Amino acid sequence: MTYYTPLYSRTQTEPEIQAELYCAIKKTGLDPKMAVRGYIGDATFKRKCIFDIVVFWPLNHRPLCIIECKKGVSVSSTSKQKAKYEQFNLPLLYCFRNNQKQVLREIIKMAQARYEDDAPPSMVADHHWAEYINELDS
Repeated sequence: MTYYTPLYSRTQTEPEIQAELYCAIKKTGLDPKMAVRGYIGDATFKRKCIFDIVVFWPLNHRPLCIIECKKGVSVSSTSKQKAKYEQFNLPLLYCFRNNQKQVLREIIKMAQARYEDDAPPSMVADHHWAEYINELDS
């Protein structure tokens, strides 16, 4: 009889990267959603894509950015996936196992710049954003 055993991954897997980033974004008061479906095309032809994480503004559910998590350390600037995602006219951030804090910092800055007047209750004042960024740096 043949026995199979799972192999332990010594590096962070994509779902682990997604889960950590999801939890960190949730702490900021923004509304991240995982495995969000997007459709490209017209009424006769639609192509589906599934985004790893889409960050939404909590009060009006407008999308802030798309995040694609990769277990590597870089991605091709000419990838088909990147070209497809850019059709949604949202900022596209790539999160690798070594830049999670940088991605989170970019998301916070985007939220500050685009939605200053529409702050969720957990972020009544701008100083909350600054405190969170300081917390990331420590």
